[in-house]
Amino acid sequence: MNVSVRKILTLIGGIGLYAISASAIYAQSTSTTTIYHLQLQEIINQTGPSTTVTGYSPLSYKQWALVAQIDTNGVPLSAAPYVTNSSGATIFTFPADPDWPDLNSSGSLYYRYQAALNKNDLDGLNSAVGTGPFTFWLGDATAQPTLSIDTTNAGLLPVTPMVTSGGTWSGNALQIDADTGATLTVNSSSFSGYNSSSGLGGVVSVGLYNATAYPTPLGFSVSTINVPSLVALFGPGVGQTTPLSTYVIAPGELTAGQTYILQVNFQSIADINTTQFSGTGISGNPPVGWSFYNSSTFITVDAVPLPAGAWLMLSGLVGFGTIVRKHRTG
Repeated sequence: MNVSVRKILTLIGGIGLYAISASAIYAQSTSTTTIYHLQLQEIINQTGPSTTVTGYSPLSYKQWALVAQIDTNGVPLSAAPYVTNSSGATIFTFPADPDWPDLNSSGSLYYRYQAALNKNDLDGLNSAVGTGPFTFWLGDATAQPTLSIDTTNAGLLPVTPMVTSGGTWSGNALQIDADTGATLTVNSSSFSGYNSSSGLGGVVSVGLYNATAYPTPLGFSVSTINVPSLVALFGPGVGQTTPLSTYVIAPGELTAGQTYILQVNFQSIADINTTQFSGTGISGNPPVGWSFYNSSTFITVDAVPLPAGAWLMLSGLVGFGTIVRKHRTG
């Protein structure tokens, strides 16, 4: 994915950096469509080449979350939206106006509705949210769309995303040289959501945030595959059919001495809804809703300068090369 496409995409979250939402891709390609989504998310912190812990302690994230989002491209709904479960109990109440910053296709900020519930265990989360289908009440809409998702079965989530190579682990952080950057490899080949016989399809996404100024995205890559009913919505400039396996941090993209947050998501789509409704104040393309299971790995990234000894060695090599060239031309 080229740089211009990456810059129009952004990390989405219910609280902080909770989720990278596939719906953001479609939202950027249309200007008059209401997007709504619901996701069950497991949050993991990678602490070494092959080690993880649950949750993400630097941001006090617990292991499990149910995240809801309504994206109207910044247009306020006629009334504050909310979400109810199958018993009619309200589990999410959104603010009266969009409250979560995002980037539109021109690179300027707009806002979307966000809400999330998080717990340390799946049973606790399920007790808090109840069962679906979950209904989205979108202002004065004449129809209320629903989405189904199983909040009881951890086995429905994709395999845990991992960075398998690139950078150097030190303590619980991944160190990346700010001057040279790095190519990070992720284990997307083990994500069965890319199998054509597996459900409605999947999304792999990788994002990098400035830990002191999130949610400003520093980079974003996303690929989709085996989602024929959705690829057309994404558009040829964004939709992809090749699984993402590497994420490149360019030289100079990081600032030495700063800490960043890398987030890798494997998402399996659970439900799609294109219920027609009116009365929201938004016209144009049909609304799109979907739910998905999201395995989300957070990694603390420390941007470091090249060690002084290495600089001396490189300087010596440069000097030696200069001497050799002079000797050959002398």
